[in-house]
Amino acid sequence: MGLKKTVINHFLEFFFIGFLMGIAEDLITIKLATEAKITPHVIIVAAIVALPFAVLSELVIDYKRLKNARKRWLKKREKEMKDKKSEKTSSCYQKER
Repeated sequence: MGLKKTVINHFLEFFFIGFLMGIAEDLITIKLATEAKITPHVIIVAAIVALPFAVLSELVIDYKRLKNARKRWLKKREKEMKDKKSEKTSSCYQKER
């Protein structure tokens, strides 16, 4: 599995866990603070509220790791591009002879 897939899988895994925990936390708070019935409408509202916090928390927590992964990916891509360029240059040089 490539580095990019690993980072995406890690992000999605922890995002969904954070999202579900956020919904659960919101529902507990709603129930304790208001004693309202938990209906599908209330769950949808809790999900809408939890979504941006799940994204933000995952980006903040994984920022350094994502930044390092991006650097490694860019270095690898740069190396591949240099290798391709050197192959083209050497093949052109051989054709001229």
